[in-house]
Amino acid sequence: MNSLTKELLNVAVYGAELNVNLAILLSHARKNKILLHLLRALNIQGSIRKQQESAMSKVIEVVQILSKLLKGYDYAFFKLIKPLSYVPADVDLLVDASQARSAAREILGLGYTIAVKDPYCITLTRGDSIIDLYIHASLGEVIIINDQRLLEYSCTTEFNGAEIRPMEDYAEALVVASYALYKERIYTLNDYFTVEKWTYKKP
Repeated sequence: MNSLTKELLNVAVYGAELNVNLAILLSHARKNKILLHLLRALNIQGSIRKQQESAMSKVIEVVQILSKLLKGYDYAFFKLIKPLSYVPADVDLLVDASQARSAAREILGLGYTIAVKDPYCITLTRGDSIIDLYIHASLGEVIIINDQRLLEYSCTTEFNGAEIRPMEDYAEALVVASYALYKERIYTLNDYFTVEKWTYKKP
């Protein structure tokens, strides 16, 4: 972890005083997927904060709609709830393999269209809203983690006023580590803190 990343962690998470240029720190926060968390921690207002909060509101709205739409399905949100606030680029859903086509049809009924389709994931889009419907995480059509087993570790929790089904924290930490190492090929501060905080929470 380099000095700038340590500074970002200290300011955003531990409330330390800011000792570097704010613009540089904000840029680093964006790359590390914790920009919203830093903006909130430092109570920074302005266009960047408005953009992040607006984008987060849109994600919340999609999640709430999907939670109602998929009631009765065996599914789980993942890469959504983290210890540090951030705006996900898309909404990721893991669905039981036998229900994936039906779930996709439900989402298409909301006005989404299929942008990308491979054996293990369907990407659906509507405007700037993106939903990735997974059966397994894969890279080049090679499964990197058996996500169907992870459905055994889904739970129910509250997310911005809606009851949703994410994975248990320790299962989420496993997914985050796997994606970072095998698919994203980058280990962000968001990933680091999620794994560090949630890996050992299994009772």
